[in-house]
Amino acid sequence: EALQLRQADLQLHLSGVLQTVRDWPLQATAHLALAAPSGQDWNLALQLHGDLQQRLHLQMHSSGYLQAQGEGWLQPLAEHWPARLQVQASDFLATPTLPATLRMEHVQLDLQGDLQSGYALQGQASLAAEQQPMSLLLDALLTAQGLQLKELRLGDRQQGYLQVHGEVDWQSSLAVQGQLDWQDLPWQRLWPQLDALDWRLRRLQGPFSYQDGRYQGELHAEAAGPAGPFTLHSPFAGDLQRVQ
Repeated sequence: EALQLRQADLQLHLSGVLQTVRDWPLQATAHLALAAPSGQDWNLALQLHGDLQQRLHLQMHSSGYLQAQGEGWLQPLAEHWPARLQVQASDFLATPTLPATLRMEHVQLDLQGDLQSGYALQGQASLAAEQQPMSLLLDALLTAQGLQLKELRLGDRQQGYLQVHGEVDWQSSLAVQGQLDWQDLPWQRLWPQLDALDWRLRRLQGPFSYQDGRYQGELHAEAAGPAGPFTLHSPFAGDLQRVQ
């Protein structure tokens, strides 16, 4: 059987064969073509094979806007939907207008778990940066209720880093709580075009939250500028139109 769908910048083609014998063997392919934010073509090819009542194996290939490969498995008829997915990408720049120093390299994502315990999401990559690449790490738990962000860290503890952890809840409305921790991140290596700015942010920490269109938090900062070092402590609050 085959199915084709066209809508605006999206094209989908599905085909497959399901046999209702033994554990219901399934062979299926999907081809998805869509327009990426940069205007480039983006093509996704998926292959599923295995037994529907036991385990299905997945292979994924992405080309165009995002060059990536993926593989994994899922048990769609098992309780709590256990699954695992691994994705690798060697080179990715979100838009051509960004500097080459923000190009992501050696991207690896690993998702594993089930709906009852949650899906552990771990990832690592590096940003090209100047002088040497800068590491990017992700450690999170995805559940039906939300996302527990255990750690999202750019940089390292020896040369400076930016770290965020917190929780996202989407059960009734989108709610976010988190903590920001900036420790002397050498951001000029990521955006050298702004290196002429004569200031340095040494430390920036504070909690933040967002719910029902409103956000609030506190900032504790230590920086150095043309007039010398200075500190800043400021609460903030606002909505999508203004900040106080």
